[in-house]
Amino acid sequence: MKIDKAEMSLVASNSSEVLGSTRTALAPLQRAIRSHNQLFIFFCGNPARGDDSAGYLLYETLKSTHNQLIKNNKLNIIYDHQWQIEDALELKREGLFLFVDASARPGPPICLSAITTAQNIASTSHSLSPSQLLGVAAQVGIEPPEVLWQLGITGYCFELGAQMSPEVKLSCTFLIQVLDELIEDWSAQWVP
Repeated sequence: MKIDKAEMSLVASNSSEVLGSTRTALAPLQRAIRSHNQLFIFFCGNPARGDDSAGYLLYETLKSTHNQLIKNNKLNIIYDHQWQIEDALELKREGLFLFVDASARPGPPICLSAITTAQNIASTSHSLSPSQLLGVAAQVGIEPPEVLWQLGITGYCFELGAQMSPEVKLSCTFLIQVLDELIEDWSAQWVP
């Protein structure tokens, strides 16, 4: 699933208030991103499960838009259906880490959280949260970053075969624009 550029422009121009509030919500990330010369963005989600496809859509869009930064090994974009134990190995690298996913949590359409506390995992789990990845990193002797950032997208429909809801499609439209701006701002500072 793709969001057409004309559709994105139309929605964004008709919803400048929502776009402005999205930028405001991401302001702490914008400040943090400026102090790191490497950027790691982890996306997860299942494209066959309605709103869970948000992570995949954002990954594909940013990957195609920022291909040159990816080739230069400055911008690292990683996609999985679920975050797994092996993803904790990425935390040994220096940089800013942002995790993006849709969930059925109540709250605003887009929510940014700073994760500083490691959480232990059950030995049978194969799907981890960013705080559990911090816990795994500590268990295997990796000095994890002080903070991970998690960008949550409120989802409403996660049924197999479902289409992305209009609400999540709108959130993705705003996030594409705002993340593009963040990446451009960051790359202007760090990429020659």
